[in-house]
Amino acid sequence: MYRIALISPPYGAASTDSMRPIGLMAIHSYLANEFGERIEVELFDYSDCRDDDYACLDTDGIATYDLVGLCAYSTNFMIVRAWAIQIKARNHRVKTVIGGPHATALPQYLAEHHRDAFDFVVRGEGERPLSAIIRTLIDGGRPPRVAGVVYKDKLGIVSVGTTDPVKDLDTVPIPIAKVRSPYEQYLVAFDRKEKRFRKAFPFTTSRGCPFSCTFCSIRASDSKWRAVSAERLGDWIAAAKVEDPSIEHINFMDADFLIDKKRVIAIGEMFEMRHPEQTWSFSARVDDLRRLGETALRKLVSQGLRAVEVGFESGSQSMLDKMGKHVKVADNYFALAMLQRLELDVLIDFILFLPDETPEQLRESLTFIRTAGLADYLPHHHLFTALVQYPSTPLRKFYEELIGTQFSLDVLPEPVTLFTNPATKKIYQYFVCDFYPYIQRLSAMIARVDISATEMASSDRRVAQYLRIEAVSLRQLPCVVLEALLDSNDAGTLMGTTSLIEAVPWLENFDRHFDHLEELCRQRAVAA
Repeated sequence: MYRIALISPPYGAASTDSMRPIGLMAIHSYLANEFGERIEVELFDYSDCRDDDYACLDTDGIATYDLVGLCAYSTNFMIVRAWAIQIKARNHRVKTVIGGPHATALPQYLAEHHRDAFDFVVRGEGERPLSAIIRTLIDGGRPPRVAGVVYKDKLGIVSVGTTDPVKDLDTVPIPIAKVRSPYEQYLVAFDRKEKRFRKAFPFTTSRGCPFSCTFCSIRASDSKWRAVSAERLGDWIAAAKVEDPSIEHINFMDADFLIDKKRVIAIGEMFEMRHPEQTWSFSARVDDLRRLGETALRKLVSQGLRAVEVGFESGSQSMLDKMGKHVKVADNYFALAMLQRLELDVLIDFILFLPDETPEQLRESLTFIRTAGLADYLPHHHLFTALVQYPSTPLRKFYEELIGTQFSLDVLPEPVTLFTNPATKKIYQYFVCDFYPYIQRLSAMIARVDISATEMASSDRRVAQYLRIEAVSLRQLPCVVLEALLDSNDAGTLMGTTSLIEAVPWLENFDRHFDHLEELCRQRAVAA
């Protein structure tokens, strides 16, 4: 029996979001259905492991498999490469395949320059290309010459076409697979309406994208948008519930869930008819939300919709135009106001710093954040974001030409090295690099102050009110710091500073004030 291991290697220290390997689950199901008893395929999730935790490979006997497929993002490619090298060091006969967004963006480069780590590169959607590779290896034939499979042989690079996607997603096996991991792997979604966490399950119900955002890595796949029908999706959810009856929430991970308005309305009706106990969430563009309209969105809320992840990206019109969003800042305001009126939880996608962003444009984004009521939004991660220079994206090429350099194809460039405006560079250094370490303590303090204020609401109203005011101030602290840096630049004093504390002197009292709040909460807890 031919044995296959599919691996999600560590995401790396830069990642803060753990996610089940949705793409690999789909490939696992497809291979199991395609080959049946001819193969044994298992899925391993090491995404939360340390970058160099190679002991996992030995514990799970990865080098004993005939073929190992590894998924790589541009953020963790060198980690994935190191894991592939470790696998081959344990057994040089193992065939390794790399797929995922990074492989899709740079298939021929990886086949040429990383042949020591990977025997094959899969470009685009992995089901059919990987099946072709496995079929030839099982049968002992020559390596396949099919769309989506790239490799190097004695005559050079073999690359036929671009990708060979499954055209009708209703025909693919349900993308659910058992995942082996050193850590307990499950998702939760916070239901603000019921004020509790729900166990969640992720699905990607569509592929491709009809839009052309200049910063997005999805462009490299060159695949048309297709989606699972509402009826078939109901079957997927039913199967997930059989696998784990404790699932209460479905998290749709599509790049843009709202492309087909009729399909979305049908999905809401499907939830109402077949899975009324489930809540759900999705991601969308602001113009999609405007086209859907408040009446339809309100109906979806009544059918279990709880949260929407929205790509606002910027509050500066010139930056939105540069990112190829083809929306107006007014569309951002409109979409957010509609979501807030319906009391939906909003998850924010934002890119605050671009290499040629000016302090004036940063202030435009800060104005949007405050005017839209997002200054006290938690968590604060959306305020500490910079453009990621994904390979094969138009903005990456634009900035390479602007800066006069060529970025590494193996490691993403550090944002702080790319800024063309000296003041923006200093603001980024102070705010993102120097202030962000404060956020962990800030987040913990906000939670503690909130709890203490609630507990003291009846016993000590004066202190409870003081703590509620402090909680609001703490939530807005990052925006206040950013504004202070922008004000310092406007006053002409920023460039003469050498540290965050020198630029924002009152931050020197940060630790002292936090110690005071912690002591106050502790004393009141003891008294209670």
